[in-house]
Amino acid sequence: QEPPQGLVALVFTDVQSSTKLWENRKMEMAEAISLHDGILRGLLKKHKGYEVRTEGDAFFVVFGDVMDAFNWCFESQFQLLEAEWPARLLTFPAAAKEEPYWAGVRVRMGVHIGMPNSRRNPVHGRMEYFGPVVNEADRIADSGHGGQVICTKPVMEAIKKAVQEGKEMENKLTTKWLGKYPYEGVKELMDIYQVIHPKLAKRGVASEGVFPELRINWDLPNAKEATHFPHKQEGKTIN
Repeated sequence: QEPPQGLVALVFTDVQSSTKLWENRKMEMAEAISLHDGILRGLLKKHKGYEVRTEGDAFFVVFGDVMDAFNWCFESQFQLLEAEWPARLLTFPAAAKEEPYWAGVRVRMGVHIGMPNSRRNPVHGRMEYFGPVVNEADRIADSGHGGQVICTKPVMEAIKKAVQEGKEMENKLTTKWLGKYPYEGVKELMDIYQVIHPKLAKRGVASEGVFPELRINWDLPNAKEATHFPHKQEGKTIN
């Protein structure tokens, strides 16, 4: 797959609670991460994704088309759900089997869009992407939860434009606005949306179809302007 240039969709993924899983299920995690990597990497060619790098169990992938990015995200989520995980891995809470929406490692995914700087690595020849938009994409993805797919407002606008041009996704996805959030190194608050596949609409943690609040550093300078800043009043925290 040739590395896309110009306006691209950037996807970061990460396994939730991987440190605890390695500490408590070391042998099983070695097999699980190999399985996880095989699933995510094995679907890249089909969806025209370009693997930029991996760090531990985290992937950074770039797509020339935002539709391809979401098709990859959700086919990956389904294959992870249906994979044959080591039996003992499934006895640990962070990878427990809870049919029909959970089984095995839980992978958070974040999608952003922009025009990063890029260059060929002189040693291995792979394309490298860098710059503010890459940093933003990384931090946004990290704020999500395992099994959750989130994206930014520019991504939503790109989807709307693609639909107007007659393009279609493999599945009819819906979105839910989560709020405006602060991120380190980003001056403005960012509108974050959860992207929902119809077959995973009831996947949740806090309750059916609901994930906990995003993992945000509320000490950032502009955090008080955020939608869900935890205001303190008379010693009590209210949202």
